[in-house]
Amino acid sequence: MVDIGIGHQHPVFLWLKQHFMETMAADNIHIIGNNYASNDVPIPDTFLTVAPLDTKSIAVHSTGFSVSPLSQYKNFYAVILDNVLSSSECT
Repeated sequence: MVDIGIGHQHPVFLWLKQHFMETMAADNIHIIGNNYASNDVPIPDTFLTVAPLDTKSIAVHSTGFSVSPLSQYKNFYAVILDNVLSSSECT
């Protein structure tokens, strides 16, 4: 079983379903529902229109659960994303 927290028709879900069925022989995809609520925040028109000067390429690292101390999650898929936000975006 593979648990992912997005809707059945979401493009990411459809891609993951195909990926797991092909590469991991996962035949049971289980959806975990999420409900996110946030305050109404004004976003300026210039928000994220130009990349910051200190932008780095996003790096994707697989967790490799099966060969980690968390091997009980070997049938799950997770990645670590580095450099999603630049240092200047975090200050």
